[in-house]
Amino acid sequence: MPARHNTRRPTAELAAAAMSPETQPLLANEHIKHWEQPKGKLSPCPALNTLCNHNAYGMPRDGQAVHAAVLANAVTEVYGMNKWFSRLIVYGAVLGINRLHGLTIDMQRLCEAPIPHWAALVHGNPDAKGRVEGHPDKLLCNQLLELANGGDISLDAFAEWRNIREQSLLANDKHIPLGQRHVAAGELSLLLQVLGDEQWTVKNEDFTSFVVHERLPRKDWRPRRTIGYRSTVRLSSQILSTMAVQKSTIHVPLKIIFLLALCALAGVVFAFVL
Repeated sequence: MPARHNTRRPTAELAAAAMSPETQPLLANEHIKHWEQPKGKLSPCPALNTLCNHNAYGMPRDGQAVHAAVLANAVTEVYGMNKWFSRLIVYGAVLGINRLHGLTIDMQRLCEAPIPHWAALVHGNPDAKGRVEGHPDKLLCNQLLELANGGDISLDAFAEWRNIREQSLLANDKHIPLGQRHVAAGELSLLLQVLGDEQWTVKNEDFTSFVVHERLPRKDWRPRRTIGYRSTVRLSSQILSTMAVQKSTIHVPLKIIFLLALCALAGVVFAFVL
């Protein structure tokens, strides 16, 4: 009997072939391709830019001439947002920018008013014309990561960062409209639903990959949950409540000092009266 030859490829070679981005679509999904550097100016939203960078579900890598239907479908398929909610957000944004004329848009136009808002999580504030840059502010991202001390980022850390961003504006006599505060909380709510675990904690490396580099975190990454309107509002409220608790905790010592001073003053007054 002729000797049998081992035709199996070495493990290292198999691993290299399996990891080759040119031969393997991401997530074993033919609709999500390997990541590439951005081809042009994109939006201020890392989640939308990530779709372009992965050519996900027909999203063009250059972010040009994107139809609202293509964008909404990509958001639903990749991030697990339910269909009507994704269409509500996407069609609302596109029609708002186009002033009800047309459903096709270049992603970079999302950097223009009225989309950008004050105290965004990882973007600078809008300029005098209401515009922002189409890429994350690495300084802001690094400051947020520092709050987590190099570890995973908790909801408390995100809330603390939102408070810091808002306080920095107030220090410069810039008042944040109430509506934009809720928009910012909703933005963070969506991020936590995409990346967060059951306690709304985000892995440091996932945040860096998704927000800083605008790419899906891992080859085996999957959305953990379905994102809907109610879940987004509920988590937004939790974020705002956490921010409020942190603010009240910061001011508790001042309140105590004020009450003690008031009691002391009352004691002095009574002493003179009596």
